[in-house]
Amino acid sequence: AALYGPPGPGKEGAAELEAIALAVERAGGRDWAQARAADEMSRALHQLAQAVPVPEAAGGLLSLAEFVTRRGH
Repeated sequence: AALYGPPGPGKEGAAELEAIALAVERAGGRDWAQARAADEMSRALHQLAQAVPVPEAAGGLLSLAEFVTRRGH
């Protein structure tokens, strides 16, 4: 539980955050999150297609969804 508290000052805080991020990744957290994002994107695309929106609006929504779900940081 202490790992979820605010980081300490200076470099120690950054090192703690890096260690936590690495632990989450090693435990499969990144893969799980990416798989969930892909599933949700698929569902959203299906709903978007059923709504038959204005093509320009659909393109903007798709671009936003891809940016949010596929960013690298």
